[in-house]
Amino acid sequence: HVYRLTLTNGPYLRNAMVSGDGHVSLVGWNLKQNTLSTPKPTNGKIQINSDAVNSPLSLPASDLPQKIEQEPNDTNATAQDITVPSIVSGQVARAGDIDRFAFTLKKGARYQFDLESFRLSFLLDGRLSIENAAGKELASNDDSNKKRDPQLTWAAPADGRYCVVIRSLLRKGGSEHYYRLRIHPLKPVFSGTAFAPHFTVNAGANSELKIAIKYTNGYKGKLQLRAKSLPKGVAASPVEVVKAGETKFILQAAKDAPPANLPLALELAEAKNGVVVPIQCELTSSGVVNGVPQGFPDFIIPASPQLWLTVLPPKPPEKSKGEGK
Repeated sequence: HVYRLTLTNGPYLRNAMVSGDGHVSLVGWNLKQNTLSTPKPTNGKIQINSDAVNSPLSLPASDLPQKIEQEPNDTNATAQDITVPSIVSGQVARAGDIDRFAFTLKKGARYQFDLESFRLSFLLDGRLSIENAAGKELASNDDSNKKRDPQLTWAAPADGRYCVVIRSLLRKGGSEHYYRLRIHPLKPVFSGTAFAPHFTVNAGANSELKIAIKYTNGYKGKLQLRAKSLPKGVAASPVEVVKAGETKFILQAAKDAPPANLPLALELAEAKNGVVVPIQCELTSSGVVNGVPQGFPDFIIPASPQLWLTVLPPKPPEKSKGEGK
């Protein structure tokens, strides 16, 4: 339960929005300037340096075209034109405010729409939807994958003009209701999730680890599930993975394996392109009541690749019936 309290009557930077003209618009209090030239990215981040007490502010860098929302854009007819893929930064500025962005797609074009607000420490409980040129809603989402920010995966049913619509689910708005909309084509990916963060194995025995393999967006490659590092006396053969689902990974401990407590790193490696993805364990749950309804859906770290392995001494032999009486 750590916090930091800052009290100031000087410049304070609350948000920064990147535009496509090489400038960043600054939002905050008592700022001496409202725009800056867009800094060059470093390690996938853009560092916004200003005279604000909380400077610098870090933003994710992207190769996608970026725009800032322009009003009026509340109706289908006045929707702001954008190209896809792209990123749009905006604000639901008042109660009942609706932001629409229009784009043109060919039939079958498939994109993912990610709306970030809670993840950026803002208050918009957003609802994301897609409309056709006549204003008919074709798809919508308000929460995604245990997160408060919405996400949509959608394919255009026909050639034409469409609108992505952003609004507050609670019909609220104001100075803390900023968002970042990312529209990008779907990329086939894979991932692996451990059912537990901690595993044990006894010397002279085997331990079965269950790993859920997930193929997303039409992924069809062949993978290898393997251990990146194992303690002395413990071995594991790589497992070939050809389809999504539950996969068993066996740890084999020698009879003389010494006791140990240490991190365990598992990974999925792509046979064709050499892409490696760590196996993670989810740290949140919507099925466990942790003091709030439906559990805690949001942690600063929702999942971690830092698994743990305990190597125990050999199990004592089982006593036969009647022994010890």
